[in-house]
Amino acid sequence: MKASKVVPLTFSYSHEELIESSIQKEGFLRRDQVELQSRGITVKKIDDLVAQRVALMAMPPYPVENRDHTLAIRACETKRSTLAEKIIEIQDIAANTFTKKGTKYFAFNVLGINKLSEEALIEVVPVFVKAGTDNLVPMGVKGLTAGMLTTVTTLAADLVTLLQAPPLLLSDSNAATINRHECENALYEEMRSMSQTGHIFFKKTDKVKAKDYVMDTRIPKVTNRKGIVKGNTAVTRKTDNIIARTRIRAKVSTGISIEMYFGITKTTMPTAKALIVENNPNIFVTTTTADLGYDLEGGVIHLIIRNLNNKDAKFLIKIG
Repeated sequence: MKASKVVPLTFSYSHEELIESSIQKEGFLRRDQVELQSRGITVKKIDDLVAQRVALMAMPPYPVENRDHTLAIRACETKRSTLAEKIIEIQDIAANTFTKKGTKYFAFNVLGINKLSEEALIEVVPVFVKAGTDNLVPMGVKGLTAGMLTTVTTLAADLVTLLQAPPLLLSDSNAATINRHECENALYEEMRSMSQTGHIFFKKTDKVKAKDYVMDTRIPKVTNRKGIVKGNTAVTRKTDNIIARTRIRAKVSTGISIEMYFGITKTTMPTAKALIVENNPNIFVTTTTADLGYDLEGGVIHLIIRNLNNKDAKFLIKIG
C-alpha cells in the first residue's frame, strides 16, 4: 500500500508553509509565554516544538537513493542514445552496400532503432556484429571498419552493466515517506494544540492576539491528473480550485522525464519556472502552483506537461 494511504497528512499546508507557520507560532508563544504559563505553555514545551521542527528540517525531502537512481537513469539513456546512433550508422552502410531490397541487407533491416528499449537495442548488437563481420570486405568499401563493430559491442556491454544497477525499492521509498509524514503530522498537531490554547485564552480579552493563533485546519483535498505524453509533444491538464500556494506532486513512471509549468495558453513554450521531473516510479517531486508560474490575475492558468524526449512518458500529478 502507498505511504500516503498508510499515513496521510492531516493538514493542508505545504511542507514549507508548515515550517514557516511553526516559526511564526513559536514567536507568538514565546511572546505570550508568561500569560499562557497557567494553561500549560511552558518554555520547555515551546522548546520541544522547536526540536520537532529542527528534526523535520534535517530530514531530506526525498530519500538520498532517489538522486543515485535518477543519475543511473540518465546514464542509461545517454549510453542507449550513443549505441543507437552507432547501430544506425552501420545500418546505413549496409543499405548503401546491398540496397534495402538486397538479401544481405535482411540482417540489418531493423525498424525504429532510435525508439527501441535498452534491452531490445542490446539484442540487435550481436546480429549486426555477426552480419558486419561476415560482410566486412564489401561493406568496408562503403566505410565499415572492425573498430565500429567493436565499439557497438563495448557500448552494449556498458549498457548491460548500467541496467544492472539496483533500482530504488518501493519499500524503502514508502518507509522514508511514512517517517516524514509522521514527523510532519506530529509537528502540526502539537502546533495546533498549543495555538488553540492561545486562541481560547485571548479570544475574550485580546482579539488581536487571539487572531495570531488562528490556524488553517482544513483537510487537504487531492486531485489526480495522469496520462501519457508522447515523445516531443505536450498536453495540458485541468487545475480547478487552486491558489498560488496549492501543493503539486508529480512523478514519471515510464519514459525519461517531463517538463511541467503554467502558461497563458495551452501552447505556451517553457518558462523560467518550468520544472523537470525525471523518471522515478516511486518518488514524487513536490512543488507549488506559484513555483510553476501560476498567476490567476496574469492569466497564467494552463498546466502544461511537455515531453522533450523520443520515448513516451507516463505521469501522475497530484494537486492539493
